Amino acid sequence: MQKNKGATNVLKRRWAAFAALLLLGAGAYFLYQMVYKGDAEEQRQQEDELAEEETGRGDYMEFFEQQAQENGELRVAVIGSSVARGMGASSTATSWAGLLKSDLESREELSETTITFGNFGMNGYKANDLLEQGIVDSLIQARPDFIVFETSVINSYRQGEALDTTVESIDTLMKQLEAELPEAEIVVISPNPLETSSANIRGNTYLDYLTETQEHIIENEWNYVDSYTEIEAERQEQGYDIDDILDDGVHPNDTGYSMWYNVLERYLF
Repeated sequence: MQKNKGATNVLKRRWAAFAALLLLGAGAYFLYQMVYKGDAEEQRQQEDELAEEETGRGDYMEFFEQQAQENGELRVAVIGSSVARGMGASSTATSWAGLLKSDLESREELSETTITFGNFGMNGYKANDLLEQGIVDSLIQARPDFIVFETSVINSYRQGEALDTTVESIDTLMKQLEAELPEAEIVVISPNPLETSSANIRGNTYLDYLTETQEHIIENEWNYVDSYTEIEAERQEQGYDIDDILDDGVHPNDTGYSMWYNVLERYLF
């Protein structure tokens, strides 16, 4: 009997040690979850917030709803060149601007809101033309709450405008909008890829215009969407040739405009 009792005590001690190990392991696991996993999640959240701050990227729906509640309506305007106007699309509804209009009108959060949509895109116009021909003034008179400005550098490149003139015109246009419409939200977007971007009469490529203007826009901390790069990435991912997304080598077709709006939608919503 004494022998059995001793064996029982040894067994109990073994079970106690095993239970202690289990508790120690569980404690370590929960500590890991609290400290390391918590830190990882916090780091991811901080990275997301930093990315949003750096790019201006964010959810604009709250802004749209706020404007609708305060004013009883939402006024939206786009301005730029022929690709803001929608040239190359089978209809205005299938351009990126038309798709934006349809998307806003279909949003449940804005179902009771009157949405006024103005398109100030002009065929063949550069930013300087938009200023000199009074298009910017007409937009300002419409008092939009939200503006998408397509930089129109396709025409700057194709017409051989000096790079510094292009940058200065975009700067003047943006500062005029900010001064005249201080409460409006403005998003600047680059235009689409082209079939060819060889050097123009000034020896500058299309990418030169895109790069110079993008650097200036980011330096001024204006909200910016690099449509060109993201459309190119989506085109290559889907296996399209450049001709598959362009109507005439310059203006997007419906497929190209759909890709473009996918980029803009990800940025806005």
